[in-house]
Amino acid sequence: MNRSREAFPVGFGPFAEPVEEDETYMGGKRKNMPKSKRKQMTEPCAVGKTAVVGAKDWETNKVVARKVSSIDAPTLQGFAHEQTEPTAQVFT
Repeated sequence: MNRSREAFPVGFGPFAEPVEEDETYMGGKRKNMPKSKRKQMTEPCAVGKTAVVGAKDWETNKVVARKVSSIDAPTLQGFAHEQTEPTAQVFT
């Protein structure tokens, strides 16, 4: 966790171009869960995991990541607008 905190410091302003953004799910592997918990899972990958979205400025190598409640278009677009300049080129 200490390495994660050092890699993702807080307090950056909006990134200039170019910026890379992506999302992922964080959590344990399905094969390591007890059978009782695996039976409750209906979807193969996302159930019981935390969604995280992040952005990286290619020029400065600074990274911002945030836990989000869902990976839908309004949430991801809102994150992109908060973390990038209006004229920035964004890669996903």
